Amino acid sequence: MKRAAVCVRTTGTHRVAFLGVVLAALVLSIAACGETASTRLAALASANPSALAPADRDAYFKAVIAPCPDRSTGGDAYDNLCLDSVDKLLWLDRIVAGSDRALSAQIRAWLFERAWAFVRRYQNKGAGTVPLPPAELAAERATEAAWGAWITAHLATLTEDEADTLVRTISPRSDDEVDRFPGVDSFALGLAIADLWVREGHPDIDSDHAHPELGAILGAVGNEHGYLYSHFHRRGYPGNGWYGRALATDADTHRLAQAVLARKDPLLTRRVALGVGRTPKTLAILHEWEADPDVWRDALFVIARVADWRWMQEWLVPELQRVWSAQPSRRGVVLYALAEFAVPLLGTHPGDFEGPTPLKSFAEHFGGRITRAELEAFLDQSPRSLDLAVWLMPARTKDWSVVDVILPRLDAYLALPHDGGSTPGPGLGSLVGALCYTDFDARGWAKLRAYFDRRAASHPGDPLNVIMDLGHYAPARCHAHG
Repeated sequence: MKRAAVCVRTTGTHRVAFLGVVLAALVLSIAACGETASTRLAALASANPSALAPADRDAYFKAVIAPCPDRSTGGDAYDNLCLDSVDKLLWLDRIVAGSDRALSAQIRAWLFERAWAFVRRYQNKGAGTVPLPPAELAAERATEAAWGAWITAHLATLTEDEADTLVRTISPRSDDEVDRFPGVDSFALGLAIADLWVREGHPDIDSDHAHPELGAILGAVGNEHGYLYSHFHRRGYPGNGWYGRALATDADTHRLAQAVLARKDPLLTRRVALGVGRTPKTLAILHEWEADPDVWRDALFVIARVADWRWMQEWLVPELQRVWSAQPSRRGVVLYALAEFAVPLLGTHPGDFEGPTPLKSFAEHFGGRITRAELEAFLDQSPRSLDLAVWLMPARTKDWSVVDVILPRLDAYLALPHDGGSTPGPGLGSLVGALCYTDFDARGWAKLRAYFDRRAASHPGDPLNVIMDLGHYAPARCHAHG
């Protein structure tokens, strides 16, 4: 702009007598100045980025992207990859290296937006396109590789807008599509989006319109009558592509398992466990997750609530038998998983389901009955375990009082919200009924009555005081019923 001003002043020094001549000269001058600015812009766009003065970098950026169509252009115009511009801005980005945050942000946004052009071009190859000469093809491949490496290097700092762009363009559309654009590893992309979800505090992705780019990769979790399931129906986004990519080979499965182990994030573990679903690779992943008891436990508890009875019987139960025998310290976890597995099958009473279950013939499946220590380990898994404990009653040994095991845990259980949002299961009332009709433990009943009498005094008016009708379950009546 400074040179243009000088140009005008120089022209203004012409001494002419007639106004018409002056005006004509001025018009010619302005045209000459426009040509000078255009020439300078072209020269700037062709400059070596490393030779630019910092003050010229912003103008250079604008000059480089000027001939390139953006996404709004659409159509065939967007087939223009602007390879020269991509190369120059990759170079400029290295030079700026964050020293100019505003310019770095502009370069980053433009380079991410090129995903639409690169993937469109890559997907259209072979579909009526004219093959490029070898030299041009080699140049295109080199720029593709450089851009893909740049994207990969920035995955760790993805924003949601950037994630949305990459999910819509690069993420596989189906389990059969391993890599939609080979320049970017779609497994690494999926993992980066998982990290973004964790980094942002696990925002809701289960609602239909909440963070769709995250839900399209990690899956939304549904709950139907106690069953858990993962689904990926988001309009405009790919299906279950990431998990298919992550399970494509044994090496990829190992990569996924180790990535989850390294993060030790319970919510991510549970979501990945559901996303993997019931496949032959599920047990392979569980085996690797055994290295961390907490990760393994988090995964097992959601897998046990997947709606596939046959898979559970044929795959998961034998796996639990193996763990029960090999790792006695994890028997409480195994029992909790078996109880979760029983909820959708058995309804409210163990006799409601006619088919075989491991809890109906526990001693046969697991080499003996449940001991007091094992039931205590089960109850220690969660205060909600009292909702599920009735399933274990027929499988336990009989030489000890269940009431003695329950009492120390009642305070924590009764402090939980009891508004219908508890873990699906028969509940404490069913457990009380089972104790009444099968145990006939008069001393234990006296302890329960004393507990609830004390609680009523300290919690006047609390409806939980009558969570079970101890008058109905009087020891004499229980024994008579038995």
